[in-house]
Amino acid sequence: MRCPKCHTDTPSDALVCPGCKLPTPRGRQFKADKKAGMNPKSPKRIKEHKQYQRSKLVNIILSSVLGLLVVGLGAYLYMNFKFGAAELDPAAAKNVLVTLRKLPSNEQGLSVDERMNAEVKKSKDAGKLVKYQGWTMRPVQGDKNKILIAFTFEEKDSGEQRAEWIADTRNNSFAPRTGLASSIYAANSGAQ
Repeated sequence: MRCPKCHTDTPSDALVCPGCKLPTPRGRQFKADKKAGMNPKSPKRIKEHKQYQRSKLVNIILSSVLGLLVVGLGAYLYMNFKFGAAELDPAAAKNVLVTLRKLPSNEQGLSVDERMNAEVKKSKDAGKLVKYQGWTMRPVQGDKNKILIAFTFEEKDSGEQRAEWIADTRNNSFAPRTGLASSIYAANSGAQ
């Protein structure tokens, strides 16, 4: 750059013109900063500013991670206490399953178990049966007196066929949860 007063070539980082000592724009800013008691362009000030920015960013990241950990732990504890893992009472579960399997189905003269086995046989005879699981049970989360009972098999075109009932061990009642369960046994048949 050229000095506007004496037209001497002046380096761009110079504070004053080497010929006439006229302050350059950078020199005027430096003088104003010095008067105000600071020099943001000094290497020490720049280094302090970068360290401050870096520590601020680290604090934000650490706070975010810590916050996520606290929220995650809180959610885990809440879910664990509210919906704690229920365990099946083997004797009660066996009695409930035996009762359901012996109940009359919606087809005259067949029990629920016989009706479910007839569905599997029909699928096998038609060449559709892929996989057969049969009867399974698991506790219902949040209620130690209820059990989910399911009968499952898989067909080629239709996919998984699943009959599910919620069994209440207190009063031996069964509520169908799927269409297949309703077609096999409706709750209005009454528990025996």
